[in-house]
Amino acid sequence: MTSQICSAANNLKGTVLRLSMWVAVAMLLSGGQAFAAPPATMPIWRIQIYFETFNTSDAGSDDSVRVELRSNNGTWVDSPLDDWEIGSRTYDLRLDGISRLSDIDYLRVSKTGSDGWCIGRIRLIVNGAALYDERFPSGLWLDNSGGHSTVYFIDDFFMRQRAEWINYVAPARPNIVPVGDMKSRIQCLFGDFTTSTDGSVTDLGFRGSNPISIWTLDANSWHVSVDLEDGKPWPIPDQDVDVDFDLTVAWMGSRILLRPDFRVENLNVDWTWPGYGGDAVTFMNSYFQPRLNEMMKNFTYTIGTGIQLAPTGDLHFIPIVIDPWPVVIGAASTPEQGRATPAVEMPDRNRSPMVLRVRTDSDIKPFAETTFTAAVRSNLSEDTDVDVAIELPAAINVSNAEIEARDSTGARWLTPKIEPQGNGSTLITLRDRLAANKETTYALRLIFLPGEANTAQITTRITPATLAMTEKVAPLSAATRFRFDPSGISAEGTMIRRAAPIKSR
Repeated sequence: MTSQICSAANNLKGTVLRLSMWVAVAMLLSGGQAFAAPPATMPIWRIQIYFETFNTSDAGSDDSVRVELRSNNGTWVDSPLDDWEIGSRTYDLRLDGISRLSDIDYLRVSKTGSDGWCIGRIRLIVNGAALYDERFPSGLWLDNSGGHSTVYFIDDFFMRQRAEWINYVAPARPNIVPVGDMKSRIQCLFGDFTTSTDGSVTDLGFRGSNPISIWTLDANSWHVSVDLEDGKPWPIPDQDVDVDFDLTVAWMGSRILLRPDFRVENLNVDWTWPGYGGDAVTFMNSYFQPRLNEMMKNFTYTIGTGIQLAPTGDLHFIPIVIDPWPVVIGAASTPEQGRATPAVEMPDRNRSPMVLRVRTDSDIKPFAETTFTAAVRSNLSEDTDVDVAIELPAAINVSNAEIEARDSTGARWLTPKIEPQGNGSTLITLRDRLAANKETTYALRLIFLPGEANTAQITTRITPATLAMTEKVAPLSAATRFRFDPSGISAEGTMIRRAAPIKSR
């Protein structure tokens, strides 16, 4: 019996020793900590990828690169620079399907083509801190020859065993989003779309080394300018495509939580040759806005927080606003803007001679009076006469035959000329003088008539009234589209177009 007890004790001792050895190995692999940090529920508000091209002969590549984090998440990474030459680059990634840390299933880096690329280092940066960092002392080749692969893949299980993941300290979410970070997100979305090889885009690309400009218009709006080129080989290669729009941020949410809702307004896609630039219009109308909102979805706050754009362009989320007025937040189920401040002066290099912004009441009801406004900003050094023309479709009637014009001197009422057109539309025209370096807002009261499901469009035109001024100021037009259906009437967006200045002979 004693021998049996001793034998059992020895077996137990051996088992304990073996288990201790495995625990020791696990502790060594984990840096002395269990694989528990950071928590799987950690919300993600930004993901970036850092690439360093290995410093060796012929390491660079001109091929396209895609980064994926799960089955329904992927980003074609691109910038205006030579991305895969010797040096390092950091790119924002799309957040489709990524809300929490547990949503990251793997890191997959792949490239197209046969131009080999040698990687020296990869870092996955989550919420501003590195979650995974891999160096390749001899370089990692992505290539379709020489026994190499065009794909680098690591599962989240193996990433979790690395020191960066284990020692990761979850950072606090910032209440300020620098304008440079917003610019990087915009570059991410444009680069992803123009590099996509799914057949929807084949010719668009960035133009120049700094193609994205963004600056503050007012407390809730930026103006964004993106310089692209369309590389169709015919009839004229590398045609300029200019994308200009206002990006407005307001609140959207329910109950006590709100999130920022980004809207594209006053979109203007300008190109100089028919057939060019159409892909940019498709991207802006269908993809840009929802994808940007996906990237900003985890900036959630409680009711009482304000939104404020600084003159520098930085976006501030302010829990308590004291000066000059408190933030007014209405029903949480509808978007509400933060406090309003005077428009910020734009840098001279970004100024257009004249700027047009069109808005409509957000709540449009049949037979109820709705306000339609056209704000015209003159950046000229002298007062200017302009012709204002507003064309209403048959489904929209004038409620008040007068137009309220408001500028820095106050409000005045103008009596326009109203002419029914043969196609059932109504043309409203007037001539007015714009004060130099001031903004004038024209407000028109309208009645929307119910009808079958369809769309209708209000067209607004601003044209210099004198021939001499047409050489300096390009005519502006805005097409504001509305959708009518049984559930109600809604504005679908405005397309702003700037015609070429008229040259005298």
